[in-house]
Amino acid sequence: MRGFTLFELLVALVIIGISLFYLLPKNLRLKATKTEELKNLNRAVSFAYKLAKSTGKAEPICGDKGSSSVFVRDKKFVLKREVFEVEVNGQYPEGLKYCFLVYPQGLMDRVLIRFGDEKRAISEPLLLGFVFEK
Repeated sequence: MRGFTLFELLVALVIIGISLFYLLPKNLRLKATKTEELKNLNRAVSFAYKLAKSTGKAEPICGDKGSSSVFVRDKKFVLKREVFEVEVNGQYPEGLKYCFLVYPQGLMDRVLIRFGDEKRAISEPLLLGFVFEK
């Protein structure tokens, strides 16, 4: 007779189950951190847009390279990872500080943020938000 015994199939299923038990939570946690990071960045954009709309003037979002936070006026938004490099409208700001603008018309500057782990977030100027570059 050819084939596997019931015992061999059960052992294989137990091994697969144990592997999934250890691998899945790590992947889910990593994805949750990335999602939370983008949510905080997009919250900063949303907050800046509300301020810009109420004042009628462009509202800056600023931060420091090497820091994991951005500021809109005095409100702090934590990004979880350090910002390594920022490109705003095709130019790299000099020094450690960077700022980009959110406009009352519902637009924002074109921004590319590179984090220390080489992950990059890119702005969607017409949608007022950021996504991770694929």
